[in-house]
Amino acid sequence: MAARGPAAPSRNPEIEAFLPPGPSTASLAPPVPRPLSTRRFRLNFVPLRSPFVSFERHEDAQKAVDEMNGKELNGKQIYVGRAQKKVEQQTELKRKFEQMKQDRITRYQGVNLYVKNLDDGIDDERLRKEFSPFGTITSAKVMMEGGRSKGFGF
Repeated sequence: MAARGPAAPSRNPEIEAFLPPGPSTASLAPPVPRPLSTRRFRLNFVPLRSPFVSFERHEDAQKAVDEMNGKELNGKQIYVGRAQKKVEQQTELKRKFEQMKQDRITRYQGVNLYVKNLDDGIDDERLRKEFSPFGTITSAKVMMEGGRSKGFGF
């Protein structure tokens, strides 16, 4: 019995119809090990089995990502991006989360005011009215206890 090599990946005409012309492989088969120099990009629209598209040149793959990400295929919006190892993906997500956290901190830095020594008769509306000449107010709250002001607010 002759030894058989790995099976050739099956072609998927639905995926190939959306790819720019040029050498590529489109497959729903499990990914075949490729040389480290080959860039891999992922089309994430098939439940349980995700297809991979491999290009010979990085520039072609990047162009496919730029043009195909977010397009509709068979009534579903597809995601196209570089295939990543789990550790690489987690690192990138952590970096993005930290960046969003820093942006949120800097955006609200110095916009919340603490006001103290308020009279017992001051309520939320009066506090808002007193500070409205200085700009748009997103919230004004006097801390109350038993219907009376506690003497401070935000």
